[in-house]
Amino acid sequence: AYCWAAPCSRFRAAYSFKHALMQDAAYNSLLNANRKALHAVVAQALERHFPDVTQTQPELVAHHHSRCDSSIWVPPA
Repeated sequence: AYCWAAPCSRFRAAYSFKHALMQDAAYNSLLNANRKALHAVVAQALERHFPDVTQTQPELVAHHHSRCDSSIWVPPA
């Protein structure tokens, strides 16, 4: 198997790929629109449900915002 998923808590799962090329292949197999939508969902989830991550790792949130379609993203209330 090239990847595994292990639930870390009720809301999180960790994914690990044994090789970076497998990770790239999985990522690149997503349709562009789906990939952008997933980045938007992750950015929103981080901001709404994990404010500590937003404060301590702003580069992670910025990464997802930079890769999502701005027309999909809805700023947190």
